Amino acid sequence: MKLNVGDVYWLTVTYPETSEVETRPVVIYDFDGDTPMIAFFATITGAEIKDFEGKYDKWKSPIFQWRNAGLDKESYVKANNIATVEANVFDKNDYIGQLVDFDLRNALLKINEFLDSGEEPW
Repeated sequence: MKLNVGDVYWLTVTYPETSEVETRPVVIYDFDGDTPMIAFFATITGAEIKDFEGKYDKWKSPIFQWRNAGLDKESYVKANNIATVEANVFDKNDYIGQLVDFDLRNALLKINEFLDSGEEPW
């Protein structure tokens, strides 16, 4: 199965601080190397931005064309909720869709801004 940057999948994630386990949509934003053995992903949320400078909301990137990405409601990429996994954890049956270029570019900008911030993920 070929994975691409911008692909959206259902994935079971574990939150490091609480050990809570949840299945949620994620977007693949990068790979380690030419052969996608390790995939970098960011979680997606439907929780609206309420405080643009707030600890969590400031790292949300809106997915304007969420329907085109296969999502069922307005959604946001959470640029501070990033992790790496082995690429083989993604299953074709869990594929949701693909972010359009505009939304992917915005998400990547926000993810890079977060990575440059020095803040810890999650």
